[in-house]
Order: sequence, then structure tokens, then C-alpha cells
Amino acid sequence: MLIYGNTPKDIMKMMFRNKTKILLLAGAVVLAISLGTNKAVADEHDKTVLDTVKAVPTTVAGHVSNEITATKEYQAKSWAEAKAQWSALITKLSSK
Repeated sequence: MLIYGNTPKDIMKMMFRNKTKILLLAGAVVLAISLGTNKAVADEHDKTVLDTVKAVPTTVAGHVSNEITATKEYQAKSWAEAKAQWSALITKLSSK
């Protein structure tokens, strides 16, 4: 097949002479494709980040509520133990 009077050998020679241009073009195409596909992933990631940020007040409120409940239970148990120790000490001291 002749293109503008060039034989396939001539075309191959010209391509190898311009291989840096071809490699740069191929690299640009690969870069463009990778950037295009990464943008779609970034948009989905942004949505999940926004959903996470929106859920923070609910999550924090639930955590604080759980901590308050756990603290109250611990304090009730701790005060009951202290009361029992105090009454045992009073009983021990009063018996002597």
C-alpha cells in the first residue's frame, strides 16, 4: 500500500525516526484516560465523605449518650462499693 508515494518500509523508517513523538503521544493518551477515570472515582469518594461528615453529629451524640450512661453505671457501682466499705469500717471500729 502506497501512501503519498511511500512504501511500507519508508513509513516504518519515518515512524522509528519519530518514535519519541509517538511515545509522547501514547503517554498523553494514557494520562488523559487515567485522569478521566479517576475523576469519576473522586466524585463518588466526595459523596461518601460528605455523607460521613453529615453523619458526624448523630455519631457524636450517640457516643456521648453511651459514655454518659456508662459513667452513671460506673459511678453507681463505685458509690455502692464505697458505701459498703464505709459501713464495714464503721462496724469494725464500733465493735472495738
